[in-house]
Amino acid sequence: MIIATLRTNNRNYTIEVIDAFATGDGRRIAAVAALPVDGKPIRPFTEITHGGPCQSSTARIPATFLSNISEIEP
Repeated sequence: MIIATLRTNNRNYTIEVIDAFATGDGRRIAAVAALPVDGKPIRPFTEITHGGPCQSSTARIPATFLSNISEIEP
């Protein structure tokens, strides 16, 4: 499991990197999921849908936004 820190909305979140890939133009994108805080699921990401914005626990972000990347045993 790969764990990293992501700063968004002026807060640091611990996230799990689910997947990473490079786009055709060379950008590196990471698919991430926010880890629970005190055993409670969190939804720090805003996703735009046909019904309007909604909160989500997963997102695809530029890999350069990640810090403190480490691999841990599950």
